[in-house]
Amino acid sequence: MGTVPYGGVAGVGCWTRGAQVTATWQDGSTWTTDVRDRLAENVNGGPGYVSDAWINTAGNTSQQTSSC
Repeated sequence: MGTVPYGGVAGVGCWTRGAQVTATWQDGSTWTTDVRDRLAENVNGGPGYVSDAWINTAGNTSQQTSSC
């Protein structure tokens, strides 16, 4: 669907729940969550979702914005 470079910026419009995902970051830390972030930008004409494990929002998106 698309990529954002490490350290790039992506807008998050809202969140929902999905399958649990564990991401391993470049510094070796891991984050496991079932939260999916809906990207504010449309991807291929529609909304795109990404696991919150891959988005550095400085916390859990479900505590920072409304659900979808």
